[in-house]
Amino acid sequence: MENLQKQLLESLEQTKNQLEREKLLIQFEHSFPKLEGVQLKQLFVLNSKQLDELNGDQLLSVLHLFLVQEKILSSVASKENIKIEWRTDPSCKEESIRFCQTCVRSAQVSENRLRTLAGKQLGELVCIFGTDIFTLAYTSILQIAWRALSDRKTEPESNIKAVEGETEHCLQSKSSVLCESRNVNCLESSLETIAVILKSQEGPPLNSGSVQKELLSFLNQCYGHSNRFVREACQHLMHSLVEIFKSCLDNVEPELLDMAAKIITSGMEDNWSQVRFASSVSCRLFLQNLKSKKSQYFSILLPRLRLNCHYAAEGVKSYCLESWKLLLKDNGLNTFSELAESFFDYYVSQTTAENHSVREAACYAMEEAVERLPFKSLEGHIKQVVHSLFICFQDESWPVRDCASVVCGSVTAKYPNQVQESIEVEKLVELWKDTLTDNIPSVRENSAIALVKACESLNNHVSLNYAALFEYCSELMPRVKDQPKNPEKYGKGKTHQDSQFGAAHKLAHDNDKEIHLEQTMYSCGSLAPKLKGGHSCDRRNRRTKEPWEEVDGALRLWRRLFLKRPREACKLIPLSMEIFEHLEFAKAPYLLDTLWSVIGDTAEYFDDESIMLYLSLLKEQIQIAKRSDYPSVKKNAQIASRKLQRRFQL
Repeated sequence: MENLQKQLLESLEQTKNQLEREKLLIQFEHSFPKLEGVQLKQLFVLNSKQLDELNGDQLLSVLHLFLVQEKILSSVASKENIKIEWRTDPSCKEESIRFCQTCVRSAQVSENRLRTLAGKQLGELVCIFGTDIFTLAYTSILQIAWRALSDRKTEPESNIKAVEGETEHCLQSKSSVLCESRNVNCLESSLETIAVILKSQEGPPLNSGSVQKELLSFLNQCYGHSNRFVREACQHLMHSLVEIFKSCLDNVEPELLDMAAKIITSGMEDNWSQVRFASSVSCRLFLQNLKSKKSQYFSILLPRLRLNCHYAAEGVKSYCLESWKLLLKDNGLNTFSELAESFFDYYVSQTTAENHSVREAACYAMEEAVERLPFKSLEGHIKQVVHSLFICFQDESWPVRDCASVVCGSVTAKYPNQVQESIEVEKLVELWKDTLTDNIPSVRENSAIALVKACESLNNHVSLNYAALFEYCSELMPRVKDQPKNPEKYGKGKTHQDSQFGAAHKLAHDNDKEIHLEQTMYSCGSLAPKLKGGHSCDRRNRRTKEPWEEVDGALRLWRRLFLKRPREACKLIPLSMEIFEHLEFAKAPYLLDTLWSVIGDTAEYFDDESIMLYLSLLKEQIQIAKRSDYPSVKKNAQIASRKLQRRFQL
C-alpha cells in the first residue's frame, strides 16, 4: 500500500493539470483495496507525517489523496458494517491535530485552490474525529477571518473609498490593491471553510450559545462587505448556521434571531443574483424550521421573497416561487392580504432601487398584487402604487418603462376612479404617448395596448378617448415623409447623443488611449447599477427618436383600435397606404414588417368602400415583399395576402 501511495504521489507531483490530477485519483480509487485497521492507521500517519515537508502542489496532492481515501473508506465501512476503530487510537488523534494545524496554515496562503482544499480537508477531519478537531478548526479559522476583516478596516480611508467606489479618480497603488485582494480572498475562503466545518459537525456543538453569538456577531460585521464573493460566502455560512441549529431554532435568543433575519434580508436585496440566491436558500430553511416564532418574521422576509419571484435571474425566480409554495401552501393569498401594507411599502421602496432589474421586478410584483388581491386589501394602497409607477414610467431602463406602462394600463382598467383620484390622467396620457414612439419595439407595442385598455375603462375622459387616439394616429402616420432617405453611416453626421451607442460609438473611439489604459477592471458579469431611475430628464441613454419609429407606434395603436372601433379605424386606411411610397431609408424593413403584421391582423375588419381603391397597390406590394431579404417581412406579407384573398378575393 505504501508503494502504491508513493507512486501516486510522484505522478500527482509531476502534473499541474487539474484534469490529469483527477484522472489519477480516480485510478487510485478503483485500485484501493479493503484494508484492515492497522493498515488504515499506517496510511493516515504516512499522510500526516509528510505534511511538514511539503509545499504547493505536493501539499495539494496529499490533501487530494486524503479526501479520496476518506470517501472510499466511509463507503466501504457503511457497506460492510465495519467500525473504523483506528480513529480512536491516541496516536491517530495526535496526528489528526497535526494534520488540522497544517490545514489551518494552508487556509491562509495566497493560492486559492490550496485554501479551498484545506477547507474541505478540515471538514473531513471534523467528520472523522469529532468535537476536539471541530473546536480547534473552528476557533482557528474564525480568528483568521476576524484578522482579514480587521486588516481591511484599518486600511487608509482613501484606499477603502477607492475600492467601494465612493470617490472618483482615486487610484490605488499596486501594493494596496494586492493587500486588499489578499484580505478579501482570505476572508471569503475563511467564511466558506467555517460553513464546511459546521456542516461536518453532527448536531449542534457543545457550546451552542457561544457559537451562535460569535458567528452572528461576525456575520453582522461583514454581510454588507463591498466584495460580492464575501457577501455570498456570508450567506453560505448563514445557511450552515441555520442548518446546524434547525432543531432548536425557536429556543435561540430573540436578539440573535433578529440579527439572522436582518442578514438574510440584506442578501435578498443584493445587486448580485448569486448573493440573492444564497440568501433565498437561507430564507427558506429559516422559515421552515421556525415554529412558534415564524409569523414574527413574515412581514420582513415574505415581501422580499415574493419580489424575487419576479426577479430577472431565472434561478432566483424559480427557487423563490418554490419556496413560497412550500412555506405557505394554499394560504399564500390570505397571507398576502393580511400583510398587504408590508408588501406594498416594500414594493414601492424598491421602485427607487439603484438596480434597474430590481425596479422592473417591483413593477411586476405590483401588477400581480393589483390583479390578485381583493379591493378591500388594495383600497388604501392604489394611490401609492400609481405614484410609484408614474416614476418608473420615466426610467432610463427600457424594461422598467415597458413594465410600468403595462401595469399602469392594468391598474387604470381595473380601478379607473381610484386612478383619477390619485393622479392627473393628462400626465399619464402624455407618458403613454411618449412611450408609444419609444426606440424599443416592445415598449411601443405595450404602450398601444395600455392606451386602448385605459381608454375603454375611463369612459370618454377628456384627455383619453377614442376620438383623441384616432386623431393622434392620424398625426403620426404622415411622419414617415420626414424620415431622411439616406442617413449617414457609422455615426458621421449624427449628434453627440446619438453616437454614444452601438457600432458608431465603438468605431469613433477604438483608438482613444485614454479610455483603454490605466482603467479599473470590472467583472464581466457585473450587475452594478448603470441606469438611473425615474424623473431622469437628461435621456442620456436614449437616442433621438426617428420619424419611422413614431409611425411604427401609430400602426401598433391603430391595430388595437381596430378591435374596438373598426368603422372609425377604416378611415385611416389611406394614411397607412401612403407609407408604401416612403420606404427609401435604412430601417424601412422594420416599419414594413409592422405594417404587414397590422394589415394581416385587421384585414377582416376592412370595409369594401375603404379598401377597394388600394387592392391593386396591395397586390403589387405583396409581390415585392415576397422577394424581400427579410424573412419576417416575407412571412407577414404572405399571411396578410391569404387573409385579404379570403376577404376580397385579391
